[in-house]
Amino acid sequence: MSEIEGRRGATFAGRAVMCHIWGETEVLGSMKTTEQMSHMGGTIASLDPRDRKLTINSLILNKTFRVADDAEIITPSKEHAGLKDLKVGEPVEVTYEQHEPVCLAHRLDEVSAIKHQRAA
Repeated sequence: MSEIEGRRGATFAGRAVMCHIWGETEVLGSMKTTEQMSHMGGTIASLDPRDRKLTINSLILNKTFRVADDAEIITPSKEHAGLKDLKVGEPVEVTYEQHEPVCLAHRLDEVSAIKHQRAA
C-alpha cells in the first residue's frame, strides 16, 4: 500500500489526494471552498443513487458527476434531500470540483435551478 492510500482523506499542498481502488479513481479530499468550485446548470439526464452518479444535460454539453457522500442536496419539497429524491428530467444546479477524470459534486440544488428557469 502506498503512503497516500494509507492516509485516506489527507490533503497535501491544497490539492486533492486521489488513489485507484478496484480500477476506479476516488477523490479523497480537497481544500477548495464552495466559491472556488465550478458550477453547472442543466436537466437531470440519468441518475444512479446506488453508485452515486448523476448526468446532466445543458445547452452546450452533457456531464457526469460522482456525488460526494456528504453532498448537500436541495429539492423544492426537502431542504435536506437525498439522491433518491431527485428525478430524471428535473432541473438542477451542480456545484463541483474537477479532478481528472472525475467531477465530484458537492451540492445539487433544484430550487435555484427552478428559480433561474422562471427568470429566463
